[in-house]
Amino acid sequence: MSRSIDRGIKYALKAANFSSVPGRNKVGAALFKGKSLLSLGWNSEKTHPQSTTRYHKHHAEFDCLIGTRKDDVVGATLFVVRITRKGSLGISKPCEHCEKVIRAAGIRKVYYLDVDGNVTLMRL
Repeated sequence: MSRSIDRGIKYALKAANFSSVPGRNKVGAALFKGKSLLSLGWNSEKTHPQSTTRYHKHHAEFDCLIGTRKDDVVGATLFVVRITRKGSLGISKPCEHCEKVIRAAGIRKVYYLDVDGNVTLMRL
């Protein structure tokens, strides 16, 4: 794994640890443009009117994009990690709602963990 991918996953893990949703998985996201960290996000019980999820909750990917400028995000790379309730790493592929938000934002690449814990590049 390249150093930049490893760095992105590490930051997404740090972001996941900020999640305080009781009894749920912790999901974190880190947004980079080149070597610059643009934003971190994590899942929470907060709601937002622009969230396309059923109850308008903040998913990590959505949370990571709140407050960023479209010009800064276009061409960026997003890293997504999930820590299960038991503390192990789990599949962290963005849901269909987040995938739509990611595409609309113009993000170029998304790296997430697959079922075996391997870093996988999402086809956009």
